[in-house]
Amino acid sequence: MTNSGTLNINAGYWIFANTLNNTGIFNLPAGRTAYFTATTNLSAGTTLPGAGQIVLQSGA
Repeated sequence: MTNSGTLNINAGYWIFANTLNNTGIFNLPAGRTAYFTATTNLSAGTTLPGAGQIVLQSGA
């Protein structure tokens, strides 16, 4: 997945099981969780506003 815009996680949790290339905004409000289980590239321009939880698992 490639994101250069805004990605909002508004409910529950997301599992990124494939490569993520990000240069945009990754909104993760309190009470939300994003799991990264594959290659994750947070390049220049990436912002992570919000108080949500990020979990990097093996391979990320």
